[in-house]
Amino acid sequence: MNSRKPIKHLVEVEDAIEMLIKELEKIGFIEKLVKTVDLYEAAWCKCAETVFARICVPHFPRSIVDGYAVRYQDLVSASEDNPVRLKLVGKVSVGEYYSKNIGVGECVEVDTGAGLPPNANAVVPVEYTESCGSDCVLVYTSVGFGENVAWPCSDAAQGDVVVVESDVLLPQKLAALAAQGISRVRVYKPKIAVIPTGIELVKPGSTAELVPGKIYESASFLVKSLLERGCVNVVVGEIVPDDRKEIEEALERALKDNDIVFFIGGTSAGTEDLVYRVLESSGRLLVRGLRIKPGKPTLAAIVEDKLVIGLPGNPVSAYNVLLRFAIPLLEKLQVHFELSTSFLRHVDARLLVPAKPARGRHTFNPAYFIDKEMWVLPIEFESYMITRFSQTNSVVKLKAGVHGLYEVGREVPVEVYGESKQFIVASEMLSSKTLKAIVNTLNSIVKKNILFVEEGSSIALQLARKEIADIAIISGSMASGLDELSNRYESILVSQRIVVVERSAPVNACTIYPQSSVWGLISNKYCRGLEQVKVRTPRAAAWLFRKGYVSRTILPIEELVGVSSETGFRPTIVAEIDDKLTVLCKRDLDCKTIFREMLANFKSVTGAHIIPQRV
Repeated sequence: MNSRKPIKHLVEVEDAIEMLIKELEKIGFIEKLVKTVDLYEAAWCKCAETVFARICVPHFPRSIVDGYAVRYQDLVSASEDNPVRLKLVGKVSVGEYYSKNIGVGECVEVDTGAGLPPNANAVVPVEYTESCGSDCVLVYTSVGFGENVAWPCSDAAQGDVVVVESDVLLPQKLAALAAQGISRVRVYKPKIAVIPTGIELVKPGSTAELVPGKIYESASFLVKSLLERGCVNVVVGEIVPDDRKEIEEALERALKDNDIVFFIGGTSAGTEDLVYRVLESSGRLLVRGLRIKPGKPTLAAIVEDKLVIGLPGNPVSAYNVLLRFAIPLLEKLQVHFELSTSFLRHVDARLLVPAKPARGRHTFNPAYFIDKEMWVLPIEFESYMITRFSQTNSVVKLKAGVHGLYEVGREVPVEVYGESKQFIVASEMLSSKTLKAIVNTLNSIVKKNILFVEEGSSIALQLARKEIADIAIISGSMASGLDELSNRYESILVSQRIVVVERSAPVNACTIYPQSSVWGLISNKYCRGLEQVKVRTPRAAAWLFRKGYVSRTILPIEELVGVSSETGFRPTIVAEIDDKLTVLCKRDLDCKTIFREMLANFKSVTGAHIIPQRV
């Protein structure tokens, strides 16, 4: 007969978790939880890799309305009183592409999403037109260059970050991955076995009579349902009686096919509590007893380089241990759970930039919500931009009927999804190589969830002045007043060389950047007199320039080198501009390490084009 073995030493939950993490890291346990799964199986999991865009989205010019693809020059004089007659030469449905150029005074009927003819540069919505025969259309309005056109790379450009390692794969992030043609992704998704134990247990639905001394087993339903709130695969085994050999065999079976095993019951000090005895003899029993009530008789062991947790048999105790110990431990192991709040929470936050609702409609604008002092930053957005949407963490709700702008600082209702971001990086728009260097640095050093706000220097400067940004990357051309931040931030300077380049292209168009960025200031000067194609980043501008959608663009020198090496043509350099990026780091961080690793990454990734000026 087994003797009683009292639990003598209780461990604080936090100490138990920290100790287990250290032991599990020694055996590379976290890496073993990574599985390559179909996107349909990846929802709500943490991604185990950083994924960069393989293609531009869209990768061809497409219409964003039902209407007619035109040359905007043919409609300069069109109005309600003076309609312009165009010749209808074809029709393009969604999923199709019209490969011929249209001539002067010609148009092609297009559906929303359809590819435009090569030289079409605008789309007239169908509501501003009227049929005047089988091959004739009257147009009652003029349109500007690029109006109602989704240009290539307006959503994502090759080299953009689609998903950062440890990002939770929300539905919009899955759609962004799918938009890249990706069908499988690496995620943290352990297989978990749950084994209820106890000779007194009867399976619910059993025909056996519930005699005195027997109870229906219920804890496994609670355990499984709570665990399945996380990114896991859970299998519940059959009830195992209080027999040492049977418990050992159940453990052996479970370890073959699972990463983590949960026993329910058999963890206390009674003569029939055998689970802790089995774990002691089979592996390393690291935790026996937590300083919580209920939930004192809790076990944690490493057996065959896998994690085994023993939960108390009482369902309420098991619940408490899961919530206070097991699930926080799994979260430290990169398994995502959403227990503290529902998927969507509703808050009021202050606008960092002005916002305007669409006329006559309630507007739900994607935004970056920042917990620190409750700020929110709405982004420029079109409904097809799934990648942009996937990068945000909230929606600002703007009511219809409000005339003019919602001013800066005004409180607005915000719908926040996913977990709060604890580390804020605010940045100037970056080249693909510089972006990769910074992302790789922060991934390796910062052990917090990162919100990366790449919306330009003026936004980055705002977030630094409000002490919201942990890291801020600001162009020297827009970095006035940085001395006032020196007592709160450490800084380094990094040089960047910017070039304005030209090439022959079907249309004299120039990439125009957001005005919040140094690229916007430069494009204001060098894009005068040219048609304008809006881009968000130098990565998008490089792609459009490479493919001939624009004749002039502003690029970092390393993007130009990539364009020239891939295409074989030699662009004409119109101007060269020397600029410096100021990288700010909050003084309460390990800035020395961050700067050292960042500069090392700059050197290895971008070569001679990014050179540190001072530390």
